[in-house]
Amino acid sequence: MTNKRPVGRPRALTQALKTEICERIALGETLREITRSKGMPARSTVCKELLADKEFSDQYVRAREIQLEEMEDELLEIADDGRNDWVEKRNAQGEITGWTVNGEHIQRSRARLETRKWLMGKRAPKKYGDKVEQTLQGPEGSPVQQETTYRYIVVRPGDTGNGSGR
Repeated sequence: MTNKRPVGRPRALTQALKTEICERIALGETLREITRSKGMPARSTVCKELLADKEFSDQYVRAREIQLEEMEDELLEIADDGRNDWVEKRNAQGEITGWTVNGEHIQRSRARLETRKWLMGKRAPKKYGDKVEQTLQGPEGSPVQQETTYRYIVVRPGDTGNGSGR
């Protein structure tokens, strides 16, 4: 009998694979990136295991929470990085004549910031979502006045409500 190594992706997740997946998630990789990597199981295999294994599921949830904190750091780095905001401007002879704004880089940075902020707000709205506060005020900031109207209907014993009195 020969020992054959399995060809292709692993169909079962070992504890080592589960740990590696969670570590990579926590460091900011997406599950899609991880499952495309050599030696990693298919995304569907990971999803099935998340449903079947409570301990792995809990570990994965914690990794996703850490991933959000990683995104916090990325937001600051992206916002503070101005290295490519300006590019050299050259004339027809190739001589540097000054600097010009690199609008494409600035727009891309803005999209990266907004995407991360949106994801963070959706995944953890209490921590990263927009705070909405509603207040009710009357005219010129006065308290709202409430009026209640009561309507009483007298029903006599034996009245069937059809007007016949029987």
